[in-house]
Amino acid sequence: MNLVDALLNSDAGKLLEKAKKDYEVKRLSNMLGCPFVLHLEQLDNKRMTELQESAVKMDRRGKVTGTDLYALQTAVIAESINNPELADTKVLKHFKVATPRELIAKVLNAGEITNVYNEVSRLCGYDVEEEAEKVKN
Repeated sequence: MNLVDALLNSDAGKLLEKAKKDYEVKRLSNMLGCPFVLHLEQLDNKRMTELQESAVKMDRRGKVTGTDLYALQTAVIAESINNPELADTKVLKHFKVATPRELIAKVLNAGEITNVYNEVSRLCGYDVEEEAEKVKN
């Protein structure tokens, strides 16, 4: 069987289905006394690129100076979470924030933000361990 035949014989809906994963933040589960589980969903290619581009930092002359990693991570996490309770107006008001992104940034600690971001990155097809090795070297 060649690639054309394999693609034509595939279940296109299944092949194009977004990856999903439930991710428990154990620290918050322990503190709250109930599971704090984030329902994560793969971002589409275009949206992930838009979020990456929005985190690029530039100087006054328009030269790229780096990436705002915190902005990137919190934006990606907020876009991938499929938990309606995190958008509940009473919850947002209780934590004195306006958006689920601000709530996530407020309740997750730095390590948790990185860990959840890495999970979303895996759902989007990035090899997180391989990228970490590139950064080290």
